[in-house]
Amino acid sequence: MNPLSFSFVFLLTITLCSCERFSIDDSPGNISGMGDNTGKLKIRESFSLPDGIVIIDPVTEFPINGTLPRYGCGSVHLKISLLNFSDSSKTAFFPKGLIWKCDSPDNHNLILLQTTWISLDHNEIRTFILDAYCINLARKHPADNGITFEILGLTDSKVMNNLLNLIGWRKINYEMLIGSGSDLKTDAYLDVMQPLRDLVWRLTDSGIDITDEDINSIDNIPELSESEIPPIDQTGKFPEYFDEYRITAFK
Repeated sequence: MNPLSFSFVFLLTITLCSCERFSIDDSPGNISGMGDNTGKLKIRESFSLPDGIVIIDPVTEFPINGTLPRYGCGSVHLKISLLNFSDSSKTAFFPKGLIWKCDSPDNHNLILLQTTWISLDHNEIRTFILDAYCINLARKHPADNGITFEILGLTDSKVMNNLLNLIGWRKINYEMLIGSGSDLKTDAYLDVMQPLRDLVWRLTDSGIDITDEDINSIDNIPELSESEIPPIDQTGKFPEYFDEYRITAFK
């Protein structure tokens, strides 16, 4: 075989192997670290809170009892406490696609499907519930007391990012559908949250891709108005401060 032919065969082999690896590592039901896949969760971008804001207590699952404000979307509830020790008001943004990894391999890991933001005054502590989606159906049981979660970063899964792009800036979060002034009637929230929960499990565990029916259902969810969407600069950074989302009737 002459050198040119050898080079062509070598490049073709590498290309085919790369395509095969992608189909195994990132397709519905075969996403690394999700579902029953035992690979590592793949992260495309790290995450850090703004300067001056820190998480002051371990992040754990917490039962809903109506005593704490609630944000985000999903069937798993995390209790988070933030402190803003800076000299000014600031906003902590938890972007869609953010992966929360449980420190116990027997329990589920989580993902955010919509950006959630919490605003804090100088020297303020905020404790709240953040809803998120389970990405390991077989391990969906709640984590035991004392088991904590850590933030890994933004998912690198093309399957999950496709879903995030379909959702865009639609109103799926608790604070966008129910609001802090609600009387805990959550039907409007559950009508959005539960189909998305089932879709996530189909993508992570069952190996069933997004259908036209799924797309139509997502398309019917109202979007945030332009003024309600946090502006992101050319480097992908959120603003230092942006008002929390509040339903107009409760502002």
